[in-house]
Amino acid sequence: MPSFDVVSKVDKQEITNGYDPDAYGDVMTSVSINIDKLGVVAPMVWSKTEIESERLKELENGITHFLGSATPGQKGNAIISGHSSNYAWAKGGYNYVFKDLNDLERGDVITVNTIQKNGRIISYKYKVNDKYITTPVDEKIFESSNQPILTLSTCWPLGTNFKRVIVKAELVRS
Repeated sequence: MPSFDVVSKVDKQEITNGYDPDAYGDVMTSVSINIDKLGVVAPMVWSKTEIESERLKELENGITHFLGSATPGQKGNAIISGHSSNYAWAKGGYNYVFKDLNDLERGDVITVNTIQKNGRIISYKYKVNDKYITTPVDEKIFESSNQPILTLSTCWPLGTNFKRVIVKAELVRS
């Protein structure tokens, strides 16, 4: 993990908010999530809305980062959601990206890669430390943290949206 000792305060603030410090303007850093155990490699979409119908549209292009949650690799709870199933006619190539999320176990590794415009890749490794099934509005999903944690969420059981599988993972310090 990079040391912020050599990063300016302005760059650190941009990184913390998901912006690419090497790009001009309001360019978000490209992010992908890799879960080798499940064969998942998916781009992360920086959600710009809390409106469910618009968030569902964003899921056509990958998995979504909840608006207002922490940036992956940074202090706080980075909440990311993806489909476990969807209608056969639904658009998008990520309709089943998290279908096997419930197969993750304590100690499994999730890698988050951030790719800046200049080609620099920063990888963050997370280890799963908790998994549970709950309601979509369970406040535990959205709990803040003083540590960098990753929360992955998908609908459960497959073919429904009644519950959520939640996987919590902590950043592995190198």
